[in-house]
Amino acid sequence: HKKQEMGCTICHEGQGSATEFKWASHTPNDPQQAEKWRKEYGWFDNHHWVLPMQPHRFVESSCLKCHHEVTELLPSERYPDPPAPKLVEGHRLVKYYGCFGCHEVNGYDGPDHRIGPDLRAEPNYFAAAQQVAFLLSGTTEGEKKAAAVAAEAAGDMAQMTLPAIEDLADYVSYHPEDAAKRRQLLDILEEESGRRYAAAELLGDPRLTSAEPRLWARAVRDDPSNSEDREKLIAWIEEDRKKTNPELSVNSHNLVTSLKQPSLVPAGVLPMVDLLKDVDTPGTMRRVGPSLRYVGSKLGMKTLAAWIKRPQDIRPTSKMPAFFGLHDHLKDDPQIVADTLALEEMEIRAAAHYLNESSQPFEFAAADSRVGDERAAHVDDD
Repeated sequence: HKKQEMGCTICHEGQGSATEFKWASHTPNDPQQAEKWRKEYGWFDNHHWVLPMQPHRFVESSCLKCHHEVTELLPSERYPDPPAPKLVEGHRLVKYYGCFGCHEVNGYDGPDHRIGPDLRAEPNYFAAAQQVAFLLSGTTEGEKKAAAVAAEAAGDMAQMTLPAIEDLADYVSYHPEDAAKRRQLLDILEEESGRRYAAAELLGDPRLTSAEPRLWARAVRDDPSNSEDREKLIAWIEEDRKKTNPELSVNSHNLVTSLKQPSLVPAGVLPMVDLLKDVDTPGTMRRVGPSLRYVGSKLGMKTLAAWIKRPQDIRPTSKMPAFFGLHDHLKDDPQIVADTLALEEMEIRAAAHYLNESSQPFEFAAADSRVGDERAAHVDDD
């Protein structure tokens, strides 16, 4: 940009009104440059100016304040060389390797205020619903009967039985784009999580000082299906409400309505609530890595350990970075290298064991009988 049109500080920050080098709030690129500036220009780190210039190695990052999509910074007919080559290459690498899977780059400050490039993974609705369905499928017959009784008491047998919730979660896992069904599942789980939030809110009441009720509230918060402690807590709150000088506040007394809601789903399902909620401005990037939910059905322990140790040995095109075998900085001390190799093998085996043990069972589709018949027909023809 031309300085006459854009000025300086809009891109480079710093103190625009300064007339001397030391007051302009330059930022040195390294300690050597800082020392040189001190001697030649009297430079110092002016902590009173909160928007100093970027060091030269990061100067291209200021382009993102206006060029959120980065497309204007790519090579073009007018500018064959990209105006910000380091930034463009960094943006490409983050997208190519899928860094946003762990390190989200949120380009929004609020629902519609854009502040930079948006590199966020799309909402994980399908995986959250898949986990809900898996956890519900593991409930015992006794738990299912208890949930059915609770659903009948709530007056909604069709929607709130465990099999019905499991079917709904299974549907959402295959159709995460169906917002209506996802919100229906979310509403059921949010209603179910009311007891946990009620117990947590009760514990936040500074007027609750009695030891036993606090223990009951903690038990219900940690396990909303804990009927014994829940009933004790409800009875105590109702008794406290009748007192002339009650221990609890009115708001805490009103929490008893949520605590009386019947228990329907296991406590392990409730953390999925936040993952099923609407996102104001959802990300759009697909995760690069595959799901590890069924890794035990896909890979043996040896292959899994080899993949963790060096992914490119199993698949040369893998984008997964290698975290082990990086010993160049230790080559001057053979003993440290030997110790590191031994410890790395333990870490690799531990990671492989954890992934294998945490893997969920995969149900393979039944073989299509027509495939066998067709093959047999061909054999007969021969």
